[in-house]
Amino acid sequence: MTAPNGILSSNYRLKDSTSTVFIIKNNGTPEGVVSSNAGSLCLDTTAGDGKLYIKQSGSGNTGWVLFVPEPVARWVVDTTSPISLESNINHFATTTLIDYKLPSTSFVGETFMISDPEGFLFTVSATQPGQYIQHGATKTATGVGTNFASTGIGDSVELVCFEIDKGFLVVDSIGNFEVNT
Repeated sequence: MTAPNGILSSNYRLKDSTSTVFIIKNNGTPEGVVSSNAGSLCLDTTAGDGKLYIKQSGSGNTGWVLFVPEPVARWVVDTTSPISLESNINHFATTTLIDYKLPSTSFVGETFMISDPEGFLFTVSATQPGQYIQHGATKTATGVGTNFASTGIGDSVELVCFEIDKGFLVVDSIGNFEVNT
């Protein structure tokens, strides 16, 4: 069935005084298949995919980019040790001397947060050869077992991976930390 505007009725057209963009359904990626104007959206209706593409440039059938939303971080309460750190999972240390292990694989930009509201103390330890934590001008020794440790109540740290699988930078901290150099 065709809508009055000549577009299939399962698609929608949005128009203002300067341009027209579309919201389109398609089975699979629209790249190289679906022609539209920049700013249009395409919903991949392939079973189970549910992907959204945005037309970033041009008016032909290329220029489609997969939309990837920023992951939402969540907080967990930790009562056992050790804990393997995972991207976008933040931690409250709620028992004595939790050892947080850096991930063996990580990508630039992945973040890790740990907070110790009661002063139970925690460490962040390397799990791979060559891993290290940079805190200001001070860097931990590299390699398995080297660590970065909290020293008191309310200590909190946010780390970001800045060197794939190896380098982790303290981008925010509260309290005092011991750096195993």
